[in-house]
Amino acid sequence: MKKILSTLIVVAAAFSVVASASAQAAGLQGGTPKAGIAQAKRQQNLLTILNKLNLTEDQKSKIKAQIAKAASEVKAVRADVKAGKITKEDAKTKSKEIRKANQAAIRAILTKDQVKQFTQLMKEARAKNKAAAGAGAGKPGGN
Repeated sequence: MKKILSTLIVVAAAFSVVASASAQAAGLQGGTPKAGIAQAKRQQNLLTILNKLNLTEDQKSKIKAQIAKAASEVKAVRADVKAGKITKEDAKTKSKEIRKANQAAIRAILTKDQVKQFTQLMKEARAKNKAAAGAGAGKPGGN
C-alpha cells in the first residue's frame, strides 16, 4: 500500500511539473492568468482521471516518463518565446500539439479497457469544465 501511495505521489509530482510549465507557457502566450489556471486545471483533471484507471507499476513508470518529456517540451517552447525565436501564437499552437501528443502517448500505454475508460472520463471532464465555464460567463471575473 505504501509503495502504491508513493508511486501515486511521484506521478502527482510529475503532473504538477507539467501543470506548472504549462501554466507558465500559457502566460507567455499572451493569455491571461486565467489561461495558466485553465492549463493547470487540465493537468489536474488528467491526474484525477489516471488515478481512476488502476495503472500497473510499469504503466505508472512509463506515464511518469511521458509527462516529464511533455514538461520538458513545454519548457522549451516557453524558452523559445522568451528568446524571441517563436511568436506567442506559434507557442500556443505548439503547446496544444504537445498536449495532444502527450494524451496520445498516454493512451498508447493503456490497455484497451483503460483507453475506453480514459476516453469516457475525459469526455465527462470536458463537459463539466464547459458547463462550469458557461456558468461563469456574465459574472464578474467570468469568461
